[in-house]
Amino acid sequence: MGIFDLFKKKQEAKARPLFYDIVCPYCFSKFTPEEVVFRAAHSREDDEDYALGEDEELNKYRERFGLDSVHDMEAVLRPQDVPEEHRIYSNHVLTGINDRYGELTRRRLCPRCHNELPVTAGKAPSNIIS
Repeated sequence: MGIFDLFKKKQEAKARPLFYDIVCPYCFSKFTPEEVVFRAAHSREDDEDYALGEDEELNKYRERFGLDSVHDMEAVLRPQDVPEEHRIYSNHVLTGINDRYGELTRRRLCPRCHNELPVTAGKAPSNIIS
């Protein structure tokens, strides 16, 4: 470092992106925060879309590791099926939705394996070390 290096302008910090891609800590799939799906916070016997049932994607994942199937799970909800005004964002990341019955769910799932994602997914870089 020379004497003239002291007078050089410091490089500006790199701008932080609005959101980060998510890497699922279970199946290692990479996707954007807009691609997440949600687990309903309740079930309804009078509505086929919200009845308890088997989550095929989750059970496929569990089968790979010799785990038992899970049968009575709440429905998986796609944000694309919910009007924009019923979506909840935190720092430009989709973190919750209100379903058609007004119930709020913040249980975000990987769109590939349907395991629950960490709360920070999409808000900070996903650094997975395996």
